[in-house]
Amino acid sequence: MRLAILPLSIKQTKSMIAMQKLQPNSRRSRRSTRTTREAGQEMMKLYKENKVSPLGGCLPLLLQLPIIFAVFDVLNSLAKPSSRI
Repeated sequence: MRLAILPLSIKQTKSMIAMQKLQPNSRRSRRSTRTTREAGQEMMKLYKENKVSPLGGCLPLLLQLPIIFAVFDVLNSLAKPSSRI
C-alpha cells in the first residue's frame, strides 16, 4: 500500500517545501498591499513566477484518501469474526 501512495506523498512533500520557501516573500507582499484582492493577485503572481501550485500540498492527500479508506475497510472486514456456522 505504501508503494502505491509513495509518488503522491513525494509530490506533496516537494510542494510543501516549495511553499515554505516562498513564505517570507508572501508575508512581505501581504504587508505591502492594502486590499485583499491586491494581495491575492500578488500571491498568484509569486506562485506563477516560482512555478508553485497552492493546491499541490493538499490535492495529493485528497487522492490518497480513497486508497487509505479502502485498505482500512478491507482490514476491518478481515478482523471481524464471520457469523457462518
